[in-house]
Amino acid sequence: MDDETIVRDLMAVAKRNDIRLKKEDIKVERFAGQIHFEVHYAVPVDFLLFSATINFHIKASSFIGTL
Repeated sequence: MDDETIVRDLMAVAKRNDIRLKKEDIKVERFAGQIHFEVHYAVPVDFLLFSATINFHIKASSFIGTL
């Protein structure tokens, strides 16, 4: 799989789960037979007395042959 396919698939999964992602939020790197993903996104949350934004930073890696 090339990087564009992986980014497109990650964006499709995020859309199914109502997470708004941009291509700039997803970082894909390949190094020493492994592939590394980093996803950054923020979710605004409205509580009764205040609003807040929760930031998420997700990292994952896998050997290329196991995807």
